[in-house]
Amino acid sequence: MIIWSGFGIIVPMIACAFVGASMAAAGSTSDGKIPILFGLILSGIACYFLDRIIEKRFTRTVIDKETGHEFKIGMTSSFFFIPMRFFIVIFPVIGIVQLFR
Repeated sequence: MIIWSGFGIIVPMIACAFVGASMAAAGSTSDGKIPILFGLILSGIACYFLDRIIEKRFTRTVIDKETGHEFKIGMTSSFFFIPMRFFIVIFPVIGIVQLFR
């Protein structure tokens, strides 16, 4: 079972797209570990910036009439309860572990 909220389902799609593209670009000349690491690093960067865009677009500021306090209401995107912005660290770590395996 896959668990996500918001646009979190895009995380594995981004990872598959970038890793697949980097593997295809490398061709059959490499053993596949460096292109996977490169694809995972790019995937992490893409997830981070996509999360920033989503946060800016779907966040609204509301003001409580009684107290005058401002509140930000927005959408959070997560994949397996991990917010999208943390995949900028998770994907490269997975790639480095895979590189030395």
